Amino acid sequence: MKKKIDENNEVKKLIDPPKRKRGKTGYKDRLKKAWQDIFSLEASPHQIALGFAIGIFMGILPLAGIEYLIAIALMFILRVSKLALFTGLLIVNPITTPLVYYASFQLGKLIVGYEPIEEVQFFSREFFLNASKPLLVGNLIIAVSAALISYIVLRLIFTYRIKKLKEKEKKSLRKKKDRKI
Repeated sequence: MKKKIDENNEVKKLIDPPKRKRGKTGYKDRLKKAWQDIFSLEASPHQIALGFAIGIFMGILPLAGIEYLIAIALMFILRVSKLALFTGLLIVNPITTPLVYYASFQLGKLIVGYEPIEEVQFFSREFFLNASKPLLVGNLIIAVSAALISYIVLRLIFTYRIKKLKEKEKKSLRKKKDRKI
């Protein structure tokens, strides 16, 4: 039987965790705890998988901080799991972001091409326009792909888990009935 999880409290802990006796709660520990709590949610597999996929999608896009606002709006509009959404957002972090952007730029270069401009200032309008197109195209492809894959995988995992829990519950009910007889 699933325990009732207070998603608001768990999201707060995920974003701003309490301190442990021996220093701060590590990033890896927070993600592990969030993942365990996601398995305890009473939300449907669709709500959990969609929340996580939206978090991944919004985390990958180069939105300079507003991804949290957009994700929160989508969370209320689509009624998805808060905890799953914020866990997805936290997976894309300052450590993984440069790798994602590098892969996005390389993928975008393959799709739309890229011609380096010589003798241009690094942060000039020309430089930005020339470099942003491949980055954004590649980033959008990676974000959509990662969101779709994470949705499908999590949906399958949680559907399977619910099926197994129902089977286990049926077995325990049969055992109780057999004992009464």
